[in-house]
Amino acid sequence: MVVLRVKKRTGKLVPVDVGAGDALKEVIPLAKLRFCRLSRKDGTACDLEKSVEENGLRDGDTVTSEGEAIFPHLHFRRPDGKEFRVEGENLLHRKISSIKEVEVAPRTKGDPGSMSLFIGCIELDEDKTLFDYNVEYGESLTVKVQGEA
Repeated sequence: MVVLRVKKRTGKLVPVDVGAGDALKEVIPLAKLRFCRLSRKDGTACDLEKSVEENGLRDGDTVTSEGEAIFPHLHFRRPDGKEFRVEGENLLHRKISSIKEVEVAPRTKGDPGSMSLFIGCIELDEDKTLFDYNVEYGESLTVKVQGEA
């Protein structure tokens, strides 16, 4: 087995286990991508039809992806524990404040001014975008309301 690190558009590195004889195209769904090109650190394109070994890639190498995520949506966990998902092509590039007002508040029936969004334990800044935090489609965000644990 060979572990390749796939560097996604957001900068996130995703380790993928593949066989040295496996076609490089098998890396794409394992990295949660739908369509993409893969390139080496020096920027040269990899041949997706050739094997990992034929592409000259070794254990621990990093390839860069240019493509789309499999999941065109994000998951949100409400304060009551229920989840909902939001789809949208430009979702990652919208400000957190816009996502709270347009997407989250109507689904939680809460005041956007009293809620915060978190990825893990990191509170997201209103003036930043999800892309600023390297959030990718398919991930889960938590909604917390002031005064609640």
